Amino acid sequence: MVSMRGVKILIVDMDNTICDTFHTLSKRQWESVVKTLEKRGYTTQAAVFKRKLGKQSFKTTLEQAKLPTEAQLAAMQAYDDLDVKHLKLYSDAKAILDLDIPKVLVTRGDKKLQAAKIRHLGIAKRFKRIYYVPTMEKKEAALKQVLKDFKVKPKECLVIGDRIEEEILEGMKLGMLTALIDRPDWPTHRIAKPTISAKSLYVIADRLRHV
Repeated sequence: MVSMRGVKILIVDMDNTICDTFHTLSKRQWESVVKTLEKRGYTTQAAVFKRKLGKQSFKTTLEQAKLPTEAQLAAMQAYDDLDVKHLKLYSDAKAILDLDIPKVLVTRGDKKLQAAKIRHLGIAKRFKRIYYVPTMEKKEAALKQVLKDFKVKPKECLVIGDRIEEEILEGMKLGMLTALIDRPDWPTHRIAKPTISAKSLYVIADRLRHV
């Protein structure tokens, strides 16, 4: 078992890690994208989005759809044009948010939308810094920036997220410790082995408390 004793900062993902975006927002977002594409005549690509809902990220699906720039921008606009009033924190989010370890939030998506989510959830003060990553970019640059901003080594960072093929794998490539939260309705692609894998943030929090 890898020791968590040296962890100095937690790098936390937001959507489907600490808040239930999938059940409260994602279905509406993806349905809006499908309707937008169908209206523009991209029925084949719209069918791809129907099949991939809940199976992989919006970014990955958008890349695979191979839409022309105009249609891609329309899909992104449809995805980001959403009321966040139904968004809720997971019941176990408090376990991580209450830990006496400095935390930063790394979240990807339209900055205006992500900021609206953060305001609605009332979590901004829980984090030392918030890093916004554009929709079609990887989180690797933000993770590297955390190392510079907080003058920490990779092994002193724990990345907590729900996407093994994204923030978890990107953190592993940088030599960071990683914790995968395995949500039941959010299938995990086992392409790498994180430092910790758990079905509840309580389990991850307990590992960090007992070091």
